[in-house]
Amino acid sequence: MSEKNVSNFDIVIFGITGNLSRRKLIPSLFNLYKDGYISNFRIIGFSRRYFTDEELKIYIKDSLWQEESTALIDDFLKFFVYLSGDFRERSAYLKLSYLLANRERIYYLSTSPEFYEAIIENLKSCLFNDTSCLSKIILEKPFGSSLDTARCLNSLLYSVFKEEQIYRIDHYLGKETVQNIFTFRFGNSIFEHIWNSRYVDFIQITVAEEVGIDGRAEYYDSVGALRDMVQNHILQLLSLIAMEPPIGFNADFIHDEKVRVLKSLRKFNRETVLDHIVKGQYVRSQVQGILKKGYREEAKFLSTSNTETYLAMKLFIDNWRWFGVPFYIRTGKALVRKFSEIYIQFKKPDFNIFNIKSNNLSNALIFRIQPRDGIEIKFNAKRPGYNYEIQEANMGFSYHVSFNKFFGESYERLLFDAFWGDRTLYARNDEIDSSWEFVSDILDKWEDIKNWDYFYGSEGPVEANMLLEKDHFWRKM
Repeated sequence: MSEKNVSNFDIVIFGITGNLSRRKLIPSLFNLYKDGYISNFRIIGFSRRYFTDEELKIYIKDSLWQEESTALIDDFLKFFVYLSGDFRERSAYLKLSYLLANRERIYYLSTSPEFYEAIIENLKSCLFNDTSCLSKIILEKPFGSSLDTARCLNSLLYSVFKEEQIYRIDHYLGKETVQNIFTFRFGNSIFEHIWNSRYVDFIQITVAEEVGIDGRAEYYDSVGALRDMVQNHILQLLSLIAMEPPIGFNADFIHDEKVRVLKSLRKFNRETVLDHIVKGQYVRSQVQGILKKGYREEAKFLSTSNTETYLAMKLFIDNWRWFGVPFYIRTGKALVRKFSEIYIQFKKPDFNIFNIKSNNLSNALIFRIQPRDGIEIKFNAKRPGYNYEIQEANMGFSYHVSFNKFFGESYERLLFDAFWGDRTLYARNDEIDSSWEFVSDILDKWEDIKNWDYFYGSEGPVEANMLLEKDHFWRKM
């Protein structure tokens, strides 16, 4: 058994027959069980699909790696119970109340957000008369579709749960490289003193996806890249990179500093929103000999859609540490490859003593999130030979090489933290509120921004280059 073990709890997964549960949650729970991190628990699956307990177990077994021990999988399946019902029907929750034991309860909402209100209201009316059992709730993004809806969702949550019981999950925060930003910055004295506008030239955050909307046309057209990726994943990454040192390694101290960053983001006006934002939408193209549809061809109702599938922005943080440093962010669908990284470009030396172009003297630090997660430093070295030539060199750290260990899904870490009661890698209410304040301000002002076309399988619209300042560049994906 692991040194850290959580036991004696029930987890109710609403939407257990859905794609997220099948691909992420069930395999993650199995791995936590296999490695000894959880024990003496039950998984109560709640879904609209009619299954018997045995049919659910067959469904779940198919979602696990076939290489795993059959005996271990069979043991894991003993922890499952299934309840079929309508998320909006009170009677289903009364049945659920009879299944729950008198111990800690964790409710995981792995459903479409349209069901959040019904689920929370029914939990309130049917399952919260007994206050002797500690309860937690885990929610998937999106946390609202606007500032107003996010606040309504939080008000609804607060009618049932306290803030410390609410776990708003962002799976990017469970990735090892993202977690390591904190340790890298504050656990190594050689970096933190150059982490400011005096030494940093620009910072670039990229979250690129290779696939298009992948059958999610109705959902994606209602949100677009700004709401789908910037409001959560990218602003979370930005706040970790830019935050001040917290007064301690404590969830609330860390959240406090992230909120200060979000509140320091410079707001756009009618002019800067046009100069500092580029939107795009993918169009049909041949990719490796296969014709890929454009966004407007994905479904009939998209034929006149102006929803952005690509977004590039130049942001500024108006505080002492970062004033004047551009933060370039970009994200999109149907790009050349799946690729996420944080790139920090340092300024060139004030005086160039070498007889070469000064552009070649910049250093860089890269957090590779996916693929090949790790950290890389770009520095300059003398090329071997009789001439004094300087060449860029790399110094890299890879998790798999350095630790010789396979790291599981980000959901494994995040689920365990929720079971353990650690909210450090989850989003707090005021983080959600601050990010929506920033995004809503953009939505109010960007109706005149043109959507530029870009080919499926490209790096996005070339017009994104207009955002770059002199000597700045987009990293090749």
